[in-house]
Amino acid sequence: MEIIQQKLVWFMGSCAALILLYKLKLGRAGLRKSTLARMRAGVIMLMFGSLWGILLKTLFASTEFSSSGTAFSIETILGYTIGWALMIWGLVSWAASYFDLRGKPLTTAGSRVVSDIIMKSMLRGNGGKLLFNSFSRELFSILNCQGLTFHKIPEDDRLQLAFHQGLTESSAKLLEFPRGSRNVFVITVKSRQAVISDENHTLHEFSFPETSRGQITATISIPVTYNGQLLGVLTAYRIKNIPFNEDDLKVLEIAGSGLGASLQREKADKEYIQETRYKELLTIATKSLDTGQPMISALIKSAKTINNYLPFKWISLYVVGNGTPRSYEFNIPTGGAVKIIEGWFPKYAFPHLYNRDPNTGLKFNVGAGKSSRKTTYIFPVGNVSTPPAYLEFELQTPLANDSFLPLLANIMGKRFALYLKNDETRNRINTFKSWLGALTYFQEKAAEVNDVSMLLKEIASSTVDLVPTSFCRILLADPARRFLKTATLAQKRNLDWRMRFESKISLSNLEFHKTSLESGEVITFNQEDNSRKLSEEETFKMLPSEVKCGAIVPLALGQKTVGLITIGDCRKAGRAFENSDPLQFLAALSSAISMILTWHKEKRLSREGDKKLTLLKKSAKKESESEVSASRINSRINGPLAGIIAACEYLKSGLHTEKDDLDRYLNLIERSASQIHQHISSP
Repeated sequence: MEIIQQKLVWFMGSCAALILLYKLKLGRAGLRKSTLARMRAGVIMLMFGSLWGILLKTLFASTEFSSSGTAFSIETILGYTIGWALMIWGLVSWAASYFDLRGKPLTTAGSRVVSDIIMKSMLRGNGGKLLFNSFSRELFSILNCQGLTFHKIPEDDRLQLAFHQGLTESSAKLLEFPRGSRNVFVITVKSRQAVISDENHTLHEFSFPETSRGQITATISIPVTYNGQLLGVLTAYRIKNIPFNEDDLKVLEIAGSGLGASLQREKADKEYIQETRYKELLTIATKSLDTGQPMISALIKSAKTINNYLPFKWISLYVVGNGTPRSYEFNIPTGGAVKIIEGWFPKYAFPHLYNRDPNTGLKFNVGAGKSSRKTTYIFPVGNVSTPPAYLEFELQTPLANDSFLPLLANIMGKRFALYLKNDETRNRINTFKSWLGALTYFQEKAAEVNDVSMLLKEIASSTVDLVPTSFCRILLADPARRFLKTATLAQKRNLDWRMRFESKISLSNLEFHKTSLESGEVITFNQEDNSRKLSEEETFKMLPSEVKCGAIVPLALGQKTVGLITIGDCRKAGRAFENSDPLQFLAALSSAISMILTWHKEKRLSREGDKKLTLLKKSAKKESESEVSASRINSRINGPLAGIIAACEYLKSGLHTEKDDLDRYLNLIERSASQIHQHISSP
């Protein structure tokens, strides 16, 4: 009976120990789950051995089995020996975490458990989330908490929930972006110290977050740092109204240190991988730009490669030119699009192109901490002060590290600058050819036409298109140079002329026009520059209200200036006369017009000389014919006159006595006089 009682005591004691092992929260004492499982298994085996011995002494006492070796082996070896072995194994494992080398219990035994988990997890190469999940289960046991969260701090300094365990989905959404001055997360970030919650601290302004096991009543938050850099906030939650203490804080700080190191290593690994891919991108993406293909084809091929490394919504190339912007869009099969926009981009219509840092592609007022939230980067191509183009990247997601993007944009920008420089050279050559062709055409046309006014009108109209400019006006001066008269006027669109239809414009108070007319020099003006601005009266008389700049070119006839060519542009001077080429063309055009005017003056003088010569020849011919006719008349009338004179002499002599003789001589005189009259009337 005593043996039965002893075994019954062992059985009852084992039951009590098993209940304690299941009910007590031994994680704080450094008892791991594996150690606790061994101790529980050992107690269960002891219970089994005690119960087996009681059964052998009561139910099978009269049988041979109770005294057999099998029954003894089951009770002794399987029950007591294995049970005590498991108990001793568990106690030894626990002692390593709970007692120091001198045998004194550790006050933060759970810290060693957490440290071991962190070390093993980091040796396996687990990232932040895997590490968080691995030690959160242990922290639930050691800290007797029911929830755990980690809020990270991105580069925009806005807290954001990264990992969580134990919270309901609705509570996780409530705590995704913490706000409020009394919020424990915000207070922890600002103070960089641990915060144990009380009635003065909140988790959410309007709601009460919960775990899967009940409403939260107590919290503890610590800052997670690495080398002085704040990475986030680690927070533990309890549903029981039991405040956290110093031991809990030490355990949580160990977890936070491990999490910070893991996150930093994960960030470094990611940056290394990104840097490797970006180096590949810088090498591969620009190859198509060096093949000599047309610029648009090269950009599309390069964009296909870039999209594999860096997904984007679109890549846009803004090419600075003249006129209203024209857009061309090309969709890429791998995703995204390429846009080519050509034209003039004023600040009021395209503000996003300006006020950009050429080194980062971001606006100047965007701080470094906010750059990671941006997806739009715009870089100037070529010359930063007056770029010929802009390169825009619109990314699908913000970049964690955008230091490589300026390098990519710089490499692409250099290639595009070469493309645009070559295009500019070709355009200048074509422009010079068109100008030379126009001058040749005007000279050839001048030799054919007689009406110089129509030719001047054609020249003015062509100049507006060839320069190009807003208007071209050719003015001729009177011989005294007191007035100007409009010979012809051409304009691209209807402008607001105040004195367009004046037949004569007085040169008084027209300083720029008068100076150019007297000196024979080309004068440029700029209405936005006070040193080169026309007076109000001169502006009112000579320019439309929209014109901002222009030039006055003299027209010469021989050594004398006889007129002016005035051109004006509604664009700013930097755009209208960005180089001296238009002025050179205008000087050549002025020489051509002067030559045309000289030719036509000579032709007019030649025609007048020919006309006078013709009249002189006619007059000389008429005089010559008159002399011939007079000599012929003289020979014809000499005979009749001689007869008249002889008849008169005979009559004067008085020798005639008979009437018949008298009549005969009178008839002779009458016939002779009639012959003379006839010869004079018809020479």
